[in-house]
Amino acid sequence: MKENLEAWWLSERSHEGVLMRACPEDESGLLRTAFAICLNLSEPGKIKSSLESWMKLIENILKKKIESLSMDERDSLSESSRKRYSEYGKEASSSSKENLEVPIVIVCTQSDSLVGGGLNIRQMSWLQWWLRRFCLSKGLGLICTSAKLGVNCDVLKQYVIHCAHKCGTKFDVAPQVTNLERLFIPIGADALQALDVLLQSSGMNAE
Repeated sequence: MKENLEAWWLSERSHEGVLMRACPEDESGLLRTAFAICLNLSEPGKIKSSLESWMKLIENILKKKIESLSMDERDSLSESSRKRYSEYGKEASSSSKENLEVPIVIVCTQSDSLVGGGLNIRQMSWLQWWLRRFCLSKGLGLICTSAKLGVNCDVLKQYVIHCAHKCGTKFDVAPQVTNLERLFIPIGADALQALDVLLQSSGMNAE
């Protein structure tokens, strides 16, 4: 049976009220909700500020929605989050400091622009390290896509549907961590230990 997914697209943070209204207020609705934040890899200098800005907006909205739930309803969301992490044999609390209970996927578009683009290998290593560390700290998924090359477009669609409808069942596409252009790291699949090599190879500082 095919699952249907209603999607809302926002391009400006000034539309916060629309997102607030679109986000469900009840437990059953939140259990069927997933967020995706899209970033443009052809403009790597804007990625950090853009991601932090959109995450702050979503965090504020989700915290307000979850605070209005009963304790049992919050426990239900927490259990759903634990199941999501258990798909990869991890505990949510061991990987994420700020898990928001509702799945959020970071989508880095136009990954083809990285090949021969403005970033050298060391800068690409640092960008991958920063993105993965940020996602780990908040319990987010991460995927890089290219419509031009057909990279991860179908995987993105399948994974967002999986997050909203199939929590607790293992996603049947394996994580891809070998290069930034094809990166796919589902929620719960990454580990801090894996990031040390990236930072070292970048030759750059953590901040």
